[in-house]
Amino acid sequence: MCMKIRHRDGRTLVPADNSPAHWILMQCFSENIASLDFVRSRIDDIPMTMRMSKKEAATCDFKIRLDELLHPGRSGWYVAHIEGVGLGKIGPLEDAPIERLRDHFKKLMRPSNMLLIASCISGLAGIDTFIHE
Repeated sequence: MCMKIRHRDGRTLVPADNSPAHWILMQCFSENIASLDFVRSRIDDIPMTMRMSKKEAATCDFKIRLDELLHPGRSGWYVAHIEGVGLGKIGPLEDAPIERLRDHFKKLMRPSNMLLIASCISGLAGIDTFIHE
Protein backbone atom coordinates (compact mmCIF):
# COMPACT_ATOMS: atom_id res chain seq x y z
CA MET A 1 0.00 0.00 0.00
CA CYS A 2 2.99 2.28 -0.26
CA MET A 3 3.08 3.00 -3.92
CA LYS A 4 3.05 6.22 -5.84
CA ILE A 5 1.00 6.69 -8.96
CA ARG A 6 1.74 9.25 -11.64
CA HIS A 7 -1.42 11.13 -12.62
CA ARG A 8 -1.92 12.03 -16.28
CA ASP A 9 -1.30 15.70 -15.42
CA GLY A 10 2.11 14.83 -13.91
CA ARG A 11 1.16 14.96 -10.22
CA THR A 12 2.17 12.20 -7.87
CA LEU A 13 -0.67 10.41 -6.07
CA VAL A 14 -0.29 8.23 -3.00
CA PRO A 15 -3.19 5.84 -2.36
CA ALA A 16 -3.83 5.26 1.34
CA ASP A 17 -6.01 3.21 3.62
CA ASN A 18 -7.93 4.83 6.49
CA SER A 19 -4.69 5.66 8.33
CA PRO A 20 -4.60 9.38 7.36
CA ALA A 21 -8.16 9.74 8.69
CA HIS A 22 -7.09 8.21 12.01
CA TRP A 23 -4.13 10.60 12.09
CA ILE A 24 -6.20 13.74 11.45
CA LEU A 25 -8.73 12.66 14.06
CA MET A 26 -5.90 12.37 16.59
CA GLN A 27 -4.86 15.93 15.72
CA CYS A 28 -8.31 17.13 16.74
CA PHE A 29 -7.53 16.02 20.30
CA SER A 30 -4.19 17.80 20.38
CA GLU A 31 -3.19 21.44 20.30
CA ASN A 32 -2.85 21.27 16.51
CA ILE A 33 -5.40 22.82 14.20
CA ALA A 34 -6.59 20.20 11.72
CA SER A 35 -6.40 22.45 8.66
CA LEU A 36 -5.28 21.82 5.10
CA ASP A 37 -2.20 23.98 5.72
CA PHE A 38 -1.34 21.87 8.78
CA VAL A 39 -1.72 18.67 6.73
CA ARG A 40 0.57 20.07 4.05
CA SER A 41 3.19 21.03 6.64
CA ARG A 42 3.16 17.54 8.19
CA ILE A 43 2.78 15.40 5.05
CA ASP A 44 5.84 13.28 5.89
CA ASP A 45 4.41 12.52 9.35
CA ILE A 46 1.09 11.19 8.10
CA PRO A 47 0.79 7.40 8.06
CA MET A 48 -0.46 6.23 4.68
CA THR A 49 -0.94 2.64 5.77
CA MET A 50 -1.68 0.74 8.93
CA ARG A 51 0.95 -1.94 8.36
CA MET A 52 3.82 -2.44 5.96
CA SER A 53 6.18 -5.31 5.29
CA LYS A 54 9.94 -4.78 5.58
CA LYS A 55 10.16 -5.09 1.81
CA GLU A 56 7.53 -2.35 1.34
CA ALA A 57 9.18 -0.13 3.95
CA ALA A 58 12.51 -0.34 2.10
CA THR A 59 11.00 1.26 -1.02
CA CYS A 60 8.39 3.53 0.55
CA ASP A 61 8.77 7.29 0.95
CA PHE A 62 6.22 7.25 3.78
CA LYS A 63 7.90 5.37 6.62
CA ILE A 64 5.39 5.95 9.41
CA ARG A 65 2.73 3.30 9.91
CA LEU A 66 -0.44 3.93 11.85
CA ASP A 67 0.30 0.96 14.10
CA GLU A 68 3.37 2.84 15.39
CA LEU A 69 1.16 5.62 16.76
CA LEU A 70 -1.50 5.93 19.39
CA HIS A 71 -4.73 5.89 17.39
CA PRO A 72 -8.46 5.33 18.01
CA GLY A 73 -8.29 1.66 17.02
CA ARG A 74 -5.81 0.95 19.81
CA SER A 75 -8.33 2.25 22.31
CA GLY A 76 -11.23 0.16 21.03
CA TRP A 77 -12.69 2.56 18.49
CA TYR A 78 -13.49 2.21 14.80
CA VAL A 79 -13.27 5.27 12.55
CA ALA A 80 -16.25 5.31 10.19
CA HIS A 81 -17.05 7.86 7.50
CA ILE A 82 -20.51 9.33 7.00
CA GLU A 83 -19.90 9.87 3.28
CA GLY A 84 -18.04 6.92 1.78
CA VAL A 85 -14.34 7.24 1.06
CA GLY A 86 -13.59 4.01 -0.80
CA LEU A 87 -11.45 4.54 -3.89
CA GLY A 88 -13.26 1.80 -5.82
CA LYS A 89 -15.86 4.14 -7.31
CA ILE A 90 -13.30 6.61 -8.65
CA GLY A 91 -11.80 4.31 -11.26
CA PRO A 92 -8.15 4.35 -12.30
CA LEU A 93 -6.51 7.04 -10.18
CA GLU A 94 -4.10 8.08 -12.89
CA ASP A 95 -7.05 9.11 -15.10
CA ALA A 96 -9.44 10.50 -12.46
CA PRO A 97 -10.27 14.22 -12.64
CA ILE A 98 -8.12 16.10 -10.11
CA GLU A 99 -11.19 17.83 -8.67
CA ARG A 100 -12.74 14.46 -7.92
CA LEU A 101 -9.55 13.33 -6.19
CA ARG A 102 -9.47 16.58 -4.17
CA ASP A 103 -13.07 16.06 -3.09
CA HIS A 104 -12.26 12.49 -2.11
CA PHE A 105 -9.25 13.60 -0.04
CA LYS A 106 -11.34 16.21 1.75
CA LYS A 107 -14.00 13.60 2.58
CA LEU A 108 -11.32 11.21 3.87
CA MET A 109 -9.68 13.84 6.08
CA ARG A 110 -12.63 16.00 7.20
CA PRO A 111 -13.30 15.27 10.90
CA SER A 112 -16.96 16.26 10.44
CA ASN A 113 -17.26 13.29 8.05
CA MET A 114 -16.09 10.84 10.73
CA LEU A 115 -17.74 8.91 13.52
CA LEU A 116 -16.08 6.96 16.27
CA ILE A 117 -17.89 3.69 16.88
CA ALA A 118 -16.95 1.15 19.54
CA SER A 119 -14.99 -1.60 17.76
CA CYS A 120 -17.23 -4.28 19.24
CA ILE A 121 -20.15 -2.91 17.18
CA SER A 122 -18.15 -1.61 14.20
CA GLY A 123 -20.33 -3.63 11.80
CA LEU A 124 -22.99 -0.97 12.30
CA ALA A 125 -20.78 1.39 10.29
CA GLY A 126 -21.84 -0.46 7.14
CA ILE A 127 -25.53 0.25 7.75
CA ASP A 128 -26.58 3.55 6.20
CA THR A 129 -29.51 3.98 8.58
CA PHE A 130 -27.16 3.83 11.57
CA ILE A 131 -24.65 6.26 10.07
CA HIS A 132 -27.25 8.85 9.10
CA GLU A 133 -29.17 8.72 12.38
